[in-house]
Amino acid sequence: MPLTFIRSYNDFPDTSLAEPDGLLAYGGSVSPEFLKKAYPQGIFPWYNEDQPVLWWAPQDRCVLYPEFMHVSKNLKRLIRNGRFEIKMDTAFNSVVQACAHVGQNRANGTWLNYTLKESLSLLHAEGLAHSVEAWKDDLLVGGLYGISIGGMFFGESMFAKESDASKICLFHLCQWMIANDMDIIDCQIPNDHLISLGAQILPADEFYPLLKESVEKKTIEGPWRPVPM
Repeated sequence: MPLTFIRSYNDFPDTSLAEPDGLLAYGGSVSPEFLKKAYPQGIFPWYNEDQPVLWWAPQDRCVLYPEFMHVSKNLKRLIRNGRFEIKMDTAFNSVVQACAHVGQNRANGTWLNYTLKESLSLLHAEGLAHSVEAWKDDLLVGGLYGISIGGMFFGESMFAKESDASKICLFHLCQWMIANDMDIIDCQIPNDHLISLGAQILPADEFYPLLKESVEKKTIEGPWRPVPM
């Protein structure tokens, strides 16, 4: 079946039509309007600089339930000792830029080009895109970012300049979500690192109904602030 070409953000095909590798469609743009239409359907962009916008909807989905994050004894100790100062939504663009730098140095990394970074910045200004940041001696040493719609957090990327910084950011995101009755972190594509932190793979017949219900919840717009520990 030919891959669907989309011109408008109303043209996304049903996610059940995705190819076995998850590729669903191509075309359109990564404007805020496209992103706000795509993510609630479980569709996300993932493409390199020399490609058209590629839209993905994997049928087997990697997710993390916040209450089931695996926290090792060592990580608990680091959190308890306050190794990093954790902030939220204070340096969103810097976190995205740091993640883009990591992606450019990975053979299979998503290319965060100028247009996508601009759209993410606009979503952050709308209160829909968020960052969790690890600071040490007034330097940003780790973080993650994603998009929040309803009870879902669509995790996009993370980086760490110091060991365990991004894990601690993920822990604080999970605590925030639990405190605010949010449901699931969509990790999109599984890897060993995410699985080691408690992520699991849901089949399409479980993930997409959960997604549909969760995005109907009221979205908690930013800026967010960490839950006191």
